[in-house]
Amino acid sequence: MSEIPYERREEYAAFRRTVEADQAQNVTLDNKSPGTAGLGANQSPDDLYDSALQAMGNNNYALAIDLFQRVVKADPKHKGLWNNLGRAYLASNQYGQAVDAFKKQIEINAYDEFAYNNLGLTYEAMQRYDEAIAQFQKQIEINPLDPYAHSSLGLLYSKLKRWNEAVPELEKAVSLQDKNPLLHISLGRLTSPAARLRREWPPSIAPSLCLPILWCGTTSRTRWPSRTCNWIAPANIPMPPSMPSRRNFAT
Repeated sequence: MSEIPYERREEYAAFRRTVEADQAQNVTLDNKSPGTAGLGANQSPDDLYDSALQAMGNNNYALAIDLFQRVVKADPKHKGLWNNLGRAYLASNQYGQAVDAFKKQIEINAYDEFAYNNLGLTYEAMQRYDEAIAQFQKQIEINPLDPYAHSSLGLLYSKLKRWNEAVPELEKAVSLQDKNPLLHISLGRLTSPAARLRREWPPSIAPSLCLPILWCGTTSRTRWPSRTCNWIAPANIPMPPSMPSRRNFAT
């Protein structure tokens, strides 16, 4: 950079960063005609497929879709093609096309290890929850040890406030992916004392119990300990089923 005028060094540095970022994507295409990319002689389906995956890794879903579609024309039964094309559509919020792609993968392989879970995630994004649950359950039927299907099902049950069904699915997912911190957090949010209180107390009462504030007054109060904070409630409010039956009254 010694030959670059000092006042233009920043411009050159910015240009160089841009070029290096483009090179990092490492996506090359041969054009049959100006402005129309095609399957060149040196672009095999595998090459295009790898380039499409790389484009997805760079969050360039439009390019990934274009490349996957070119693979479809050359080798429509390429391993993993329809799953990843569906994922690119899903990431682009093109849900209808994603559903079609995942169904095509299932048509090719009814025992696919990813397609049902991916289809379930698409239905969930479309708020077609019953269909999403059915797809997650189908994936678990094919592979009972699939942590992704168990976590997807558990998180959807949690979203729908079907707590008793959510917990065992997330517990199974955690047992299969013990080092996944997000699964531990999701499970903890359902099984902590505070979470149980929010579910079991009436909505008008539960929010106030989740604040670490002592209630002051002259009436009797009931206190029971929690690992996170002390919960205090008026003595005339019944104890939720999951809490200890013993009461310690404070004046």
